[in-house]
Amino acid sequence: MPWPFRSLTSQLIATYAFVVAICLLLAGLAALLVINRYEESQAQRSVCLVITDAIARLPNLTNRQLTSRQTLNQLRLETQLIRGQILLLDENGQVLEDSNPQNELDNATLPLPPRNARPSAACRLPILNYTARDRQRYVFAITPLPVQNPFRVLADKARFLAVAVPLQDVRLAGVELWGRLLLVGVVAMLLSIPLGLLLSRSVLNPIIGIKRAAEEVAQGHYDQSLPEAGVQEVRSLAHSFNTMSEKVSRSRQAQKDFLANVSHDLKTPLTSIRGYAQAIQDGTINSLPDAQNAAGVILEETGRMTHLVNDLLELSRLESGQLPLARDTINLAEVLPSWVHKYDARAANAGIQLMLQSAVPANGEMLPCVQLKVRGDEPRLEQIFTNLLENALYYTPAGGRVEVVAGHTSEGQIEVRISDTGQGIPPEELPRIFERFYRVDKSRSKTNGSGLGLAIAKELVEAHGGAIHAASQPDFGTSFTINFPAAKPESP
Repeated sequence: MPWPFRSLTSQLIATYAFVVAICLLLAGLAALLVINRYEESQAQRSVCLVITDAIARLPNLTNRQLTSRQTLNQLRLETQLIRGQILLLDENGQVLEDSNPQNELDNATLPLPPRNARPSAACRLPILNYTARDRQRYVFAITPLPVQNPFRVLADKARFLAVAVPLQDVRLAGVELWGRLLLVGVVAMLLSIPLGLLLSRSVLNPIIGIKRAAEEVAQGHYDQSLPEAGVQEVRSLAHSFNTMSEKVSRSRQAQKDFLANVSHDLKTPLTSIRGYAQAIQDGTINSLPDAQNAAGVILEETGRMTHLVNDLLELSRLESGQLPLARDTINLAEVLPSWVHKYDARAANAGIQLMLQSAVPANGEMLPCVQLKVRGDEPRLEQIFTNLLENALYYTPAGGRVEVVAGHTSEGQIEVRISDTGQGIPPEELPRIFERFYRVDKSRSKTNGSGLGLAIAKELVEAHGGAIHAASQPDFGTSFTINFPAAKPESP
């Protein structure tokens, strides 16, 4: 059998109806319980007042020529017992006389209070309960008759005087209460329908919009943006969708750029290799010097293609987590100078000042960096700084400066910052510089290298548990900051 509440609207309305029904049921049960306790409390209070008053009035009726029934009725009138009856009992608790002319408790036997029964504070007598043959419940109290009592006819049998007050049938009150609650419930459920429709629309309309936008994304239209309005959960969902759509669009664009760049970077050397090979085959190149020159070009272009393929494979292994990394303790303060000084000659030939500092500013102070220990793979760490240094030297003009600053932050992390005074990166381009093959200035693309250096550096930094970010100002230079978690001291 199919589930009848498939839509959100029907589920909301059904939920409201269920909540209304449960609340009314609990309210009805609580009301019946309160009514029952109140009725019993009032009956006990009435019994205590009447029986105390009746005992006090008995001596005044001793000299009157009244029958036992008349005496009980007179007590009933004088004590103003509106609901209930006064009973005369024998030593076993059997009713000898009843003030009620209908004799509802005639010949009934009321239970006598046990010796350890707790007396009521109002009349210092135990309050007991009794259920008659007609299922009517009574609250009653019993007290012994004085030696001189007005019941002359039954004086040899009468031993106790009792006052019994019937409890109102709570079932009748319940029937009336449930009828009113049913009416209230019907009205509440009728009101819950438009409320459920209104709430479901406020929730469903944004969800329908998200559904349509998702279908557009599935069709390849990635530039989808939703208004972040409505309830908090819907706003959060719309925000998550917009973030996803932006990332998918960016990833799609990066994929297109990647394919275009790979095609370009492969096409150029392949064209050169094919041209020289065709020339050798056709006999156009027939002298030894020309053949050696062609072979040199083919070898160089083949090396570029090999380097590109190797970088792509390494990046793929990094992204998939398949590149094993050693976890040795390495002191960057010891290895960084050798990595940086490898580029002294290149920087000098290019007219660039290459500097290395051994401290990093933190809270206005220069913190010493004698120990800059991190856990990682030394060759891979060297590869990170090699890629960043080559990038900085390439884009820094003659007369510029490349500066490497290493130290630790006030939070206890190891920080290395590589800054240059090159052309800088426009703000709109900065978020994409770590994408594969992405180049800020397409007209100044590198003729050497694979164009994957920054992407590989980022993956290697994150593989070591670190983070890298760039800051740049056009015409003033670019700065790459790398943060690694400091290595924990090794236990002896």
